[in-house]
Parts: sequence; structure tokens; C-alpha cells
Amino acid sequence: MNEDISTLRLLETIEQKADLPQRSIAERTGLNLAKVNFLLRRLKEKGLVKLRRVRDNPHKLHYLYLLTPEGAAEKTRLTYRFLRRQLNEYNRVEGRVAGVLERLEAAGVRRLLLWGRNEISELCLRLIGRRDGRLRVVAVIDPRRPAAERPDGGDPARLEPDALLVCDVESPPPRDCGVEVWSI
Repeated sequence: MNEDISTLRLLETIEQKADLPQRSIAERTGLNLAKVNFLLRRLKEKGLVKLRRVRDNPHKLHYLYLLTPEGAAEKTRLTYRFLRRQLNEYNRVEGRVAGVLERLEAAGVRRLLLWGRNEISELCLRLIGRRDGRLRVVAVIDPRRPAAERPDGGDPARLEPDALLVCDVESPPPRDCGVEVWSI
């Protein structure tokens, strides 16, 4: 899978700018130079990329890396596989979040505080918006902001939620926040 992503990054970069030297390709893709060299050789052997020599100054040779029709098809296939994997992962996470929201409702939670402003809290808001309205979000707290700038003023219990749902594992809520803490 990692190899597919590396190959896809390389093919996208070549498609966008064929005249980049390998070092620049490495910088743009986040791959190391040895990996770029290895992948380019392999793609050339498979007939997915053609190399064309050009002189860009009298002392050095420079190459153009061109996608063949087979290379363009491979890029499309890799893109599709990548998007399919991402969608499957999104659906898995969405199911997990929906399950937690159902358990919160079953536990009698009506006022929910979301801890963390990120993709997970956005997903929670969307899923809660589709529900029957028994579960309501009192606030979304961005724990990276100073307490004085947050709606809870640094004290989550002040907003009187029934529970706090941790959406940001990198910034956990205070240990004794006075509210039942749930996690995804």
C-alpha cells in the first residue's frame, strides 16, 4: 500500500512537471532521492515512464520524465484504489462515531460537549444533525486555544454538559473536569 502511494505521488509529480530533476521530485513528493531513483527505474522498466534526454546547459544532461499511456492508466488505477481505501476508512470511522453517539443517547446524554476542533468533531456534528434531535452539542472546544478564549473558560463543567466526547486524542481534557468523559 505504501508503495502504491509513493508511486502515485511520483506519477502525479511527473505528470505536472516533466522536467524536474530527481532531487526536486524527491522534495515535492516527500520521498528520499534513492526511493525516487528506484521507482523511476522500475516505472521505466514497466513501460509506464519514458526518459528523454535534453541538454539544459552545456555541462550537464537533463531528463524529461514522460508518462506513457500505460503510465497514465496506472496513475488512474492507483488514484482509484487510494480513494476507495480512503472512503472505506471514512465509512469505518463514521460507523464507529455513530455507535458512540447511539451509546451516549442510550445512556441518557442530551447535552454533549465536543473536545477538539478537527475532522472527528465535524463528523460528530454532521451525524448529530441527522439524528432526531435528542442529542445536542453545547460547544466544540478547541483545547489548543488559551482557556480565556474558549467558551468554557477552561472549565468544561461550566457549560453544564451531560458528557464530554474526546475528539482530539493529542490534547486530552483536564483529568478532573467534573463531567463524564467519553471517547471515540
